[in-house]
Amino acid sequence: MNTKYYFKGLSIAAIALFFSCSSDDKSTTNEEGFRIIPADEIIQKIQPTGFYIANEDWFGTDNGSVNFINANYSPSYRIYREANPGQKLGVTTQYATTYGEYYYIVSKMDKSLVVTDKDFKEVKSLTDINGDGRAFVGATPDKGYISTSNGITIFDIKNLTTTGVIPNITTQTGNMAVANGLLFAISSDGKLHIIDITTDQVIHSLEDSYAQLTLDHTGILWVGNGNKLSKIDTKTIDKADLTTFTPKNYDLVDTSIVGQWGAWNAGSMTASNDGKYIYWNANGGAWSGGNTIAQFDTETGSVNPKFYDLGNDDLGNKLSFYGAGLRVDPHTDNLVLTIKRDGYGSNASYNWTRIISPQGTTVQNIFLRGGTADSSTLNADGGYFWFPAMPFFQDNNVPQIFTNQIILKSAKEFAIPMDKFFIDQDSPFALINKSVTNLADDFGTITLDKRTFSDNGKEVIKDCFVFTTNEKTGKSNFTLTIESNGFKAEKNIEVWVR
Repeated sequence: MNTKYYFKGLSIAAIALFFSCSSDDKSTTNEEGFRIIPADEIIQKIQPTGFYIANEDWFGTDNGSVNFINANYSPSYRIYREANPGQKLGVTTQYATTYGEYYYIVSKMDKSLVVTDKDFKEVKSLTDINGDGRAFVGATPDKGYISTSNGITIFDIKNLTTTGVIPNITTQTGNMAVANGLLFAISSDGKLHIIDITTDQVIHSLEDSYAQLTLDHTGILWVGNGNKLSKIDTKTIDKADLTTFTPKNYDLVDTSIVGQWGAWNAGSMTASNDGKYIYWNANGGAWSGGNTIAQFDTETGSVNPKFYDLGNDDLGNKLSFYGAGLRVDPHTDNLVLTIKRDGYGSNASYNWTRIISPQGTTVQNIFLRGGTADSSTLNADGGYFWFPAMPFFQDNNVPQIFTNQIILKSAKEFAIPMDKFFIDQDSPFALINKSVTNLADDFGTITLDKRTFSDNGKEVIKDCFVFTTNEKTGKSNFTLTIESNGFKAEKNIEVWVR
């Protein structure tokens, strides 16, 4: 990697941005029509107001539900029903996520997919998704995928309808992730399918004991594979030649990662926001349960099979996970745990949401009430049979391109970090898709690459736009397009070569 051009490009870009922020004076226009165009002010971040828990709810008595826990750790119950009087979710709600303008809530039966706005007002519901519902993942602002008991269904986000299925996958499919134009999906036969999101065709399927997956914020896909943890760098994978591709495997000591196919749930694998740690339910079985969190250090490759133990409640009753069991909060890096009193019968009406720090200390322990007339005969403390499926989180900010102009010298190469051009304040920067077009050939070229530079004695690698200018001087422009978690931004940026 070349550091020389990085510093040249950064210094010129910084000068341009400095003047553009300090002067909007039209008197700076010269005989060529050049003047500094200010960078846009970065829009103030909208902070999260809390997070949500999707619940299976009390099968045979009621349909799925969603609870909300605000920033002060105060719970509100059945918020979907509050927003939609007389309406209910499907039976055994199992998955929920935000993508673009909507929340997507997946249940196993009945209303298998419910799409709501950010206030949980229902926008669309589907009962036929080619099987029982499992999970949802967004791929582009126009397309998503629903995993089902029969494979993967393609979803048209613009028209809120299904458009077909992924061919050649007909077995139960669970966890999915999208990165670098590829859909990664795990099926109950232990396969990890890699699918081109442009053609919706399976490019390659890896066969092993693949069970769960999580995509960290740096673009690394981690796949639970029985007594192994597999690592796939989605940023460097070559989809044109996957036949010889093999993930890097780490042996797991005194723990394993299994699929919860017996009564499918979203699985416990989750990554810290910096990608340093992977967590999972260390001793859960095919039907959930378990009470211990394992932690994998991605830098050292070491495993702590007993990072955290749920322990007992105040009355000495053993606690266990239910549903997915845990997720890392993308806004705080804390772990959000869904816990119940171990065992059956009335024990299932004693539920807690526990928040722990990355160091494993308790931040908050929230007892969930919301009891009904039916549950009160089994729980005198106001608890309810929530059977929590998984936590999910808000995405309140859209990506913003704030740079309007760059100034370059002729016949040189300049590498400018992408974070000098755009931002998404609550989505991982490395997972933002970006493309550039329209720079006139006679002015030069733009490519996307990485550069290494020194920051306080430490080498740091950054994604950059690399500009290679020709001898020609004057004004041109290029179009920058970015996509982040279902939102799209596009801008024409002025380029002066001088």
